[in-house]
Amino acid sequence: MTPDILTSAKGLANGAPVGLTVIHIQRLPSSFQGLNISTFGGNPVTSVAAKATIDFIEEENLLENAHTVGSYFRGKLEELQAKHALIGEVRGMGLMQALELVKDRKTKEPAPEATAQVMERARDNGLLIGKVDC
Repeated sequence: MTPDILTSAKGLANGAPVGLTVIHIQRLPSSFQGLNISTFGGNPVTSVAAKATIDFIEEENLLENAHTVGSYFRGKLEELQAKHALIGEVRGMGLMQALELVKDRKTKEPAPEATAQVMERARDNGLLIGKVDC
């Protein structure tokens, strides 16, 4: 799949404040007219930080590493899903993985109490994880 629009921020410049919007020019709607300006656009310091971050990612082959380690991680999460009915779904890519914790896999009713327990146990073991309420 090739996206028409891609946005990025945060990690793009390794902590420097920067955002990115990339648009596939051949797919840009013909209705788009006029100039697009930004009060944060064109900052040379964050542009250099973003370029250095991208160069480091490429030089250290971090995308392939994220795929390799993420595939291993995903496999282990899927093994846990096979053992525990609490895990309704495993999803994500690379190292950005998610577990959907449910009371019942058929109804997909969320399991907030179990989620809180998992988060506390993870924290007790030195792992900080987040949750999204859907």
